[in-house]
Amino acid sequence: MPCGLIHYNLSQAKIEYNPSKAKKLLAEAGYPNGVDMEIALVASTGSQWQKMSEGVQSMVMKSGFRVKLVQMDEAAFYATRKEGKLPMYTNKWSADFNDPDNFYYTFFGEKGTVARSYNNISPEVFKALDKGRAETNFAKRGKLYADLEKKICIDQAAWFPMFSEKHLWVLGPKVKKYRVLEWLVRLSGLRYQRRIVISYDQQSTPGGTENITPGVTSRQLASAGSSLEDKVCTETPGHIHSCPDPIRFPEICASGA
Repeated sequence: MPCGLIHYNLSQAKIEYNPSKAKKLLAEAGYPNGVDMEIALVASTGSQWQKMSEGVQSMVMKSGFRVKLVQMDEAAFYATRKEGKLPMYTNKWSADFNDPDNFYYTFFGEKGTVARSYNNISPEVFKALDKGRAETNFAKRGKLYADLEKKICIDQAAWFPMFSEKHLWVLGPKVKKYRVLEWLVRLSGLRYQRRIVISYDQQSTPGGTENITPGVTSRQLASAGSSLEDKVCTETPGHIHSCPDPIRFPEICASGA
């Protein structure tokens, strides 16, 4: 969950970047010489997506993942994604409302996870997401979504958050009585409103979830590719979040610690 979102968890575990461990896991899975994978891109989008995908390509290569960037036209990209057949890809998401449900149910609900080509077929996650929608106790909901975040991003490695964007408000001296709505400040953290994530190369099958590259788990890829550093606030390699809530922890975000 991003900085500023309700139930943001500052103490969430980090995703380790360990190329040596990733190579070992690949060898144990029967791929001592590495594997070939793809990242899909919409050809008409800006160069930032190309650069981000090239960054991922470069880092996972150190662990034995040979990634090919595949350019697609927009119509083919979204049609393939809707069928649950798109390979690994980078994506952005702006919160529609300040609640973790808008992130996790959208991408990991029973229908959404296939329609978005995340294909994380997990009855345990489906059940927890439904429970989160019905839970009225604030503290219990916070614990539920913290556990879901760990399950999806750490244990299942189905979603790899890369970084959060910084949002700035610039006012001239003649502008008076301008006030950003508090919920928007909390949501963006004066730094955040969109997350960049990467989905892993999986597809759903009648028996559950299987990797398109047999024997290679998304956890192995996560170990290989989690070195993307968060340059917004913490500058901690592989950390899921960008910075603490600037309203609750202004001194930390101000210092960039």
